[in-house]
Amino acid sequence: MSARERNYVRAARGFGATDLYLIRRHIAPQTLGVLLTQAALLVPQYILAEVTLSFLGLGVGEPAPSWGNMLAALQRYHVLTSYWWMWAPGLALVPVFLSYFALSEALHSRVGPTSP
Repeated sequence: MSARERNYVRAARGFGATDLYLIRRHIAPQTLGVLLTQAALLVPQYILAEVTLSFLGLGVGEPAPSWGNMLAALQRYHVLTSYWWMWAPGLALVPVFLSYFALSEALHSRVGPTSP
């Protein structure tokens, strides 16, 4: 919201710039770094919350695939004497989170504002 009230945005509006031009040229480059940082922090939290809720039976329903459903299904099997199988879906989350952080860092370095 503060980017909207900057002097250069007011000056461009005074020269007759449209809202789309202002957003694309002035406001989006200033706020993109903040949005990418928020996405880098929140999306893994949402994934972990979905896994936790699905494991507890409160998330995604049974026919839909989910890591939480996989963990809950593995917990029901008494045939497996070794419980190391419980680590498989949990360890599958680690590369997902790391690759998401790497992707967001690459996007931030490519699109984000450059420091002087």
